[in-house]
Amino acid sequence: MDRKDIIEELTVIFRAAFEDSSLVLNDEMSKGQVEMWDSLTFLTMIEMVEKRFGFRFKLLELGNMDTVGKICDTIMNKLNTNG
Repeated sequence: MDRKDIIEELTVIFRAAFEDSSLVLNDEMSKGQVEMWDSLTFLTMIEMVEKRFGFRFKLLELGNMDTVGKICDTIMNKLNTNG
C-alpha cells in the first residue's frame, strides 16, 4: 500500500469521524483546520484507523500525530514493519 492509497483510506475515515463529507486531506492539515477535530473525535478517528489497517498505535505515536502527514507516515511505518 502506497501513500496515495493510505490518503484515500484516511479520507474516508476522516469524513466519517469528523462528519464532514467535503474534507480534502493534505499532509499539513491539522486540528486547527478541521472543525470537529477535538481529543474525543481524534480518538474515534484513531480507533477507525486501527480497525481498518489491523494494528494498534502506541501512546508515543499518538502524541506525535498532529497532522495528516504525520498520521500517514506513522501508518506507513507500521505497515512496513508489520505493526
